[in-house]
Amino acid sequence: MKNIMKLLVLVLVLMLGCIGAMAIEQSDIEGVWDVDVTPILVSQGVPEDQVAELLELMGGMTMTITFTPDQQCIMETVAGGEADLQKFTYTLEGEKILMNDGSVSELVREGDTLTIIDPDGFTMVLAWHGPVGEVAVSASAESSDLVGVWEMDVNAIMAMTGMDMESMTEDEKAMVEAVLAETSMTLEFTADGRAIMSMTMMGETQTEEKAYEVQGSQIIMDGFPSDFVIEGNTLTITEGEASMSMTRYEEAEEPAA
Repeated sequence: MKNIMKLLVLVLVLMLGCIGAMAIEQSDIEGVWDVDVTPILVSQGVPEDQVAELLELMGGMTMTITFTPDQQCIMETVAGGEADLQKFTYTLEGEKILMNDGSVSELVREGDTLTIIDPDGFTMVLAWHGPVGEVAVSASAESSDLVGVWEMDVNAIMAMTGMDMESMTEDEKAMVEAVLAETSMTLEFTADGRAIMSMTMMGETQTEEKAYEVQGSQIIMDGFPSDFVIEGNTLTITEGEASMSMTRYEEAEEPAA
């Protein structure tokens, strides 16, 4: 499932470098647009008469592309209850959109449709969904104490995986402990509805970003709710019988001069 989503997102990234016959202004594209996924699947070799069946097997799929006032392009794909969020910056030059990944596409705005034409001639038609404000994250997320950076306990996460340190040899245990000593993880909740997980291991950092919203005492991510409680500087997230606690990140104070 995730491989299919990543493939579709990759196709969009390659296409969205964006767009036509007349100069495109920011006001022409700013807003939220629904993507017809059928042409994308067909371009990847899925017979058109089998698209509906594939989408049913996948548990459904939707895509939206949001062009924000500060020239960010946010692409969200939801398939089978799993969401994937990708964000890029862009600039407009005449009838073209230039993405920060280097891709360039032509744009044509006609009524409530926006057409994206990639350099290879692939055409994608988007349907107007609404202004950016109509899909903004709930106000509760903006004001929530959840917003901020939280440090995760790597050892606790390892324990949740079921790894049995006691069954390891001394050499294996020493190796795992050495890796954990060089590993850190943080989870940041932004006021604009993004959850950014970062993991640094042996000097290399990887990040993953997803959309979230807050509804009462629950975090909704990938369509699934999790309960959360904040006590002082400790955040505890509970899903079913599993729970994880993390500590609010605080930068070290600068030493006095």
